[in-house]
Amino acid sequence: MLMEKIRTMEHIHQKKEFSIEERKKIGKEISELSFWEGSIAIFVKESQKGMIGLSLAFSLKQKGKKVTVFFVNPIKKYSEGKTIRSKQDLFSHLKEPFTILVDAMNDREEPLSVLEEEVISYINQIPAFKVSLDMNSGLSISHGFTKIAFISDLTIAIGSYTPGHFLNMAKDYISCLIKLEDEEEQTFYSLFQKEDAKMFLTPRKNKGNKGDYGTVAMIGGCSFYMGSMKLANLATSVLRSGAGVIRLIVAESEKNSISPYILESTLFLVPSKNGHMLFSEELKKSIENINALAIGMGWGTSKENEKILSYILQNFEKPLILDADGLNTLSKMDLSILKKTKATVVLTPHVKEFSRLSGYSKESILKNGIVLAKKFAKQYHVFVLLKGETTILTDGKEVIFVSRGCAGMATAGSGDVLSGVLLGLLGYLPCTLPVLATAAYVNGLAGELAQQQKGSISMIASDTVRKLPQAILEIQK
Repeated sequence: MLMEKIRTMEHIHQKKEFSIEERKKIGKEISELSFWEGSIAIFVKESQKGMIGLSLAFSLKQKGKKVTVFFVNPIKKYSEGKTIRSKQDLFSHLKEPFTILVDAMNDREEPLSVLEEEVISYINQIPAFKVSLDMNSGLSISHGFTKIAFISDLTIAIGSYTPGHFLNMAKDYISCLIKLEDEEEQTFYSLFQKEDAKMFLTPRKNKGNKGDYGTVAMIGGCSFYMGSMKLANLATSVLRSGAGVIRLIVAESEKNSISPYILESTLFLVPSKNGHMLFSEELKKSIENINALAIGMGWGTSKENEKILSYILQNFEKPLILDADGLNTLSKMDLSILKKTKATVVLTPHVKEFSRLSGYSKESILKNGIVLAKKFAKQYHVFVLLKGETTILTDGKEVIFVSRGCAGMATAGSGDVLSGVLLGLLGYLPCTLPVLATAAYVNGLAGELAQQQKGSISMIASDTVRKLPQAILEIQK
């Protein structure tokens, strides 16, 4: 696999200490990147990151670059540079325009001082190309939250990425992220990339038919929430992702509202009462001879739904995706059923759904989502796909990050689209962590392409679906 590796959460606070020689080497390597032009300001403090910043300044000066070092609070051992002790120093020292501003201040989890907050707030407003070394000062390396942090055009991770480079607020502060390799760093987590997805999205041969790519089914919809089911079906995200046949299983009472939208899909009606499907023999037959099943989109919650889900968990033996009301229904049941199921279960919660399911608070999930998702997956023998600014996927052993996606995807129905892509891929691919990550990658990339056309405010979920073919072609290049 070509997935880049990321350290485990347990090792983040033990970030490698670099010797003086290693710092010089790192500074020299960074100075050899191609963008160092014009006048450069490097902001440092007495920290490992600051010492690397000084090494960078020395290497750039050796190359004939115009560099000014600003010490945020004095560093006694160094006299070549300007010291910032107050806001007034900022105004007087930064009158000269700079082309590049470099953040070499805070590292690890130490809080910013009042002066550092003032410096960062001021720098963030200056129109220049901004670079952060290792991690943006003020941004948590463990969970990506901050009150205030350096906003970078480029962040250069040193040695390895951390979860804070991707999670929660990271995308609002880091525009572009690259990494200097450290061959000695032990690695545990993976960052999923285009080359990884490409392995599973190979062009098809001419000799093939729909049966080769699987029949999948989707259970959902009720008289209150049929809209999301229409989206998952109408948008054909399942078929756009490659499945051969999609079987839509809905309450018979919803026949008239859903029939005009089924297009390429097949419709399987089951008995219902008051707009909700009933557990029945027809329901049992509906899930026969399929390769994968998704439950929950617009399904609603009821005691009958609990009966249906219980039966499926006890009898279905293929990949089973639980989303939306599938998760809400599961949260009302005894979770020990997951340990006994014959199905390969894939849970796709956002933070609130995961909180409801697991009992963990939303705050603890936001700060420790990797650890908690991994723990839950291991305890109940399931795959967890925890949706967020960066998607966390785990089987309880390995963890994969998928960082594709955009602000425009924060709209109703986006989760349905992802479930459709997951279901489509599981029609013809094995249910493994990399395959699930491929679905998240395709969905996120399609969302980014949609946002480029529609903008982050006006974009809706069906825009993402329309970009699925383009996203897959982009990956195949």
